[in-house]
Amino acid sequence: MKKYTLLSLLSICVAVILMIFPIGAILRFAPSSTKMVFKFFSYFDMTVWGYGNMFPFLTAVLSISSLILLFCVLLSKSRNPMLNKTTLICSIICTCTSILALLFFIVFGTVSVASVFISILLLSTTAMQFVSKKREKRNQTNN
Repeated sequence: MKKYTLLSLLSICVAVILMIFPIGAILRFAPSSTKMVFKFFSYFDMTVWGYGNMFPFLTAVLSISSLILLFCVLLSKSRNPMLNKTTLICSIICTCTSILALLFFIVFGTVSVASVFISILLLSTTAMQFVSKKREKRNQTNN
C-alpha cells in the first residue's frame, strides 16, 4: 500500500509545483469596452482571493496540508488508520475545492490548461488514496 501512497505523494507534488507558477489562476480585466486583458496568477497569490475567487487559494493550502499528511503516512512505521482517514478526507476536500475553482474559471471564461491538470492530479491523488485504503481494509479482513 506504500506504492499507492508514494504515487499519491508524487501526484500532489506535481500539482503543488503547478500551483506555484503563475499559470493556473487567470483574472479577466476590461480597461475599455473593446479591450480585454487577461492576467495570470499563482494559486498562492492573494490577488485572486481579493477579486472574489477564494477556491484557488483554498486548494493550494489544502494541497500543502495533504502533502504534509501524505509524507507523514509514508514515513510512519506502523499503520495508523486515523492518519490515513484524515489524509483521505483532506484530499477529498482539496479535490472538491479544485473542481469548484475550475468551475469558477469556466463560468467566467478564464480556464487554463494548468488548472485542468491540477484538478486531474488532485483527483488522481484522492483516487489512489481511496484504492490504498480499500486494499488495506481488504488485507486486514484476510489476516
